[in-house]
Amino acid sequence: MGRAPEILDNLIAQQKAVPMIVVMANGHYWQTASPNQVTNPLNSFEMPVDLSKQRDICSDMITRYADSIVPDLVPFVDKTFRTKADRDDRAIAGLSIGGAQTIHAAFNNLQTFSWVALLSSAAPLLPGVGKVIPRPADSAQRRGPGLGQTIDLEKFAEAYPAINPDLNKRLHLLYLGVGKVDGLLESEQDLQTIFEQHGVKFVKRDLDDYGHDWNFWRMALEDFSTRLFKTANWQASQN
Repeated sequence: MGRAPEILDNLIAQQKAVPMIVVMANGHYWQTASPNQVTNPLNSFEMPVDLSKQRDICSDMITRYADSIVPDLVPFVDKTFRTKADRDDRAIAGLSIGGAQTIHAAFNNLQTFSWVALLSSAAPLLPGVGKVIPRPADSAQRRGPGLGQTIDLEKFAEAYPAINPDLNKRLHLLYLGVGKVDGLLESEQDLQTIFEQHGVKFVKRDLDDYGHDWNFWRMALEDFSTRLFKTANWQASQN
């Protein structure tokens, strides 16, 4: 549904994006990547009805996968493919729960990544930072999860102390995107507030009439990909 191969192949062919290796690992650790090829005893897993238990499972899923990226996934990729194995040539991006996983992986491993994209990130699911708020007045028009949820600014900043002005020297690009009728809009806006309060520069793409859906993410992928691995682009985007 994301059409990533088609989007990137066309951007590279049009010389709008630099050639790159794209790795999409399976962040849902209870699912097999190829269920028609491999029998997984966890395929019978069902998400519990209790919301607090759902949050605990999602938080565990986010951190367990994110904590494995640097020690497990990155060395595998560098060993298997002809990579440029340095942080200046390595990006990490994610959408929805993948966005939360990206937050946890990126801001705990700045020695590994220097390009970061957070797309409609489910930041309230990160351990210890979620906060309940009144549902927005336009709830009926929203699309996607997260209504009535956001992040606690102080708890989030405590959880990720790397978010400070020094981050501007360490990241070539921090990209945030969300549709303005996404259920996670308030959370994404609070995430932007955290970066602003801590003097961190970022590029944002907030689009009217788009929700938590592939229509927005395909456009965000196209926009983000054209900025990757172009060092001069970071300074230009701030002017």
